[in-house]
Amino acid sequence: MKLLKLFHTLNKSERMELGKWLRSPIHNNSKGVIKLYEGVKEATRRDRVKPISHLDMLKYIGALPRNANAKDIQADHEKKLGQLIHKLTVQLKDYLIWKKVKSDDILTNQQLMEALLIRGMHDDIAPVIKQTKKRINNLSYRDVLYCERAFKLAEIEFYLNIILRNRDTDAIGKSIQEVLDTLWAYSLSNLLRYQCAAVNLEKILDTQLDYPLGTDTIAHLVRHSDNEQINIGLYYKLLKLLTNQRPEDYKELKTFLFKNLDCFETGEIRQFFSFMINFCTRMIKNRNPEFIPEKHEIYEKGLTSKCWVKNMFFSEFYFVHIVRNALLLEGKREWTANFINEYQSTLRPEVKDYVTSFCNALLAYHNRQFKEAINYLPIQEVPKDFAYFLDIKILKIKIHYDSGDWGLLPDGGYAILNELENIRHYVNRPSREIAQNIRDQYTHFVSIFGSIFNRKRRLMYPDDTHVTQTNLQNLQDKLINTSPIVERKWLEEKITELMQEVK
Repeated sequence: MKLLKLFHTLNKSERMELGKWLRSPIHNNSKGVIKLYEGVKEATRRDRVKPISHLDMLKYIGALPRNANAKDIQADHEKKLGQLIHKLTVQLKDYLIWKKVKSDDILTNQQLMEALLIRGMHDDIAPVIKQTKKRINNLSYRDVLYCERAFKLAEIEFYLNIILRNRDTDAIGKSIQEVLDTLWAYSLSNLLRYQCAAVNLEKILDTQLDYPLGTDTIAHLVRHSDNEQINIGLYYKLLKLLTNQRPEDYKELKTFLFKNLDCFETGEIRQFFSFMINFCTRMIKNRNPEFIPEKHEIYEKGLTSKCWVKNMFFSEFYFVHIVRNALLLEGKREWTANFINEYQSTLRPEVKDYVTSFCNALLAYHNRQFKEAINYLPIQEVPKDFAYFLDIKILKIKIHYDSGDWGLLPDGGYAILNELENIRHYVNRPSREIAQNIRDQYTHFVSIFGSIFNRKRRLMYPDDTHVTQTNLQNLQDKLINTSPIVERKWLEEKITELMQEVK
């Protein structure tokens, strides 16, 4: 429900402020809306995870008594509730718009100048222009939004000069030049920004897009000092990295970005860092281990910039990947433990236990504390829609295999094989919406690891001659030629260990 989704984005002070908004007769004259607000506010506390039903909301507004149940709901109840939900949702949207405008002095002034211009109050605009220009110049940000604001201010100033100083050719000429300069900076930086997004999508979707002025823009920036402007220069360097995929372009971008981090807001920094992390990941997959610490450095910079937090919660995606990457580095086990302890409370309540359990299990596994690792993993079944459902299954397999405890079952089977079969069934179920690339990664893992485990069991019998160096070399060659696949490095290590066991 949209109302509840919007409510969950509000912090405590915003919820209280919304209550004052609703009690103002200028905004709302419905007591039912206020009752619904009070009920939803209480029911969406951060420590409450129970979902809110229509029955709950009907009790909030007094349409049903507290001891009522679902069978007591009538059509007129649903109609009345639907009307109040709609009214409260509209009020909440209006509040968020007001909040956005009032929290941004420059945006407020822009709206005021446009209103004064429409009403013909031209003499009152100049002081607002002067005040706004001072605020824009004092901003530390030099991103696309800054360029847009500078352009809009120049545009209003030009309109005012046309109206009040139409005979002052110098003033008008200077004013139109300012419009052209700021428009160029805004247009070019925005064009580069979306070209970066397009190039990135081309690689992900394996498609080809058309770029208006694409080659001309790059040719201009190669020879022009525009590439020295902070926003234009950064998007230009990012575009070079995305296009060429060269380590030297990565280092150039990193140096420039780290020098100018204060010039960009958190969301934009998150995007830059995400592109850089993706590049590091590709380099690591191409067997360039020096990019593992590079990736960790980006993650640490993101922690300092607080850019891994979105909608008030730490991204579980980045949380897990920060842990995984840190565990690939020597001397980062204590850092990883501290990170999990410090940031676990910032995760979404509904995934916090699963994410922290998984990460603690990863840490214990890397410390070869196999008993602790298996104990950390959730006892209850992980929801099928949990992003790391399959990764937990694979971690269980790795723990069982590396500990030598394959999980002997009463029927004589092994828990490790059950987990392997669970993965196979999960990814190959036709009704499950899984991208083919992802499906292949896990299917290939099941196939290769199944062969490894089969050979490991055969080595338990001295008279078995089926496991030979040639046999294992063929398996290793098969792994080399298999793509995509998860846990490639671990699988390589397991084959190498088997080769060392076979004489």
